[in-house]
Amino acid sequence: MNKKTILLLLLTLVAIVFVGKMLLFSTVKKNPLSPFADAANKTQILPSKTMKLYTDPAGFTFNYPDDLSLAKNEILDPNFYTDIQLTSKEIEGSLFLKISDTKFANLDEWLKSKQIAASSVTETKLGNLLARQFQLQDKIMVATLDQGVLFTLEIPENEYWMSVFEKVAADFSFSQPEQDIENSSTGEVIFEGEEIVE
Repeated sequence: MNKKTILLLLLTLVAIVFVGKMLLFSTVKKNPLSPFADAANKTQILPSKTMKLYTDPAGFTFNYPDDLSLAKNEILDPNFYTDIQLTSKEIEGSLFLKISDTKFANLDEWLKSKQIAASSVTETKLGNLLARQFQLQDKIMVATLDQGVLFTLEIPENEYWMSVFEKVAADFSFSQPEQDIENSSTGEVIFEGEEIVE
């Protein structure tokens, strides 16, 4: 055999081996049952089971996983009591909790104003309040209305953030606002002398 034939056979053999390896690796990545599948697919990140307590001056508390960061966003609208964001270093997305005054008498009116179809709404709870859950684009929203105050939570549509929501919602409760605590009486009765005006 001449040199050209040997070189051509060698290049063909290298090409066949290369294409074979490419096909093999592409099917290994696509097959989740393969023992060679990417280990990252098997690892699912879950929120911490250790909880932190958050108490807001607006008069509510909740627990959240301690591996999340909590930030209070600046409130520019006087109708808002609070705007809180929970974020994770490992998972994209955030949980937003906003509490504001509203003109709506009930939650159904608010949902109608947002053009949310009743068929897409499910019932859930935020603490002891009955709430509604629905999808809005790629987010899941939870809303409840109590005594003219609207509570909304917004989370990305994935298992991690749904798990965080369930933990926050389960422990959500009301507390006495800080200013009321400071201004409340201690129970002492103080007698002041009478002033007689003649």
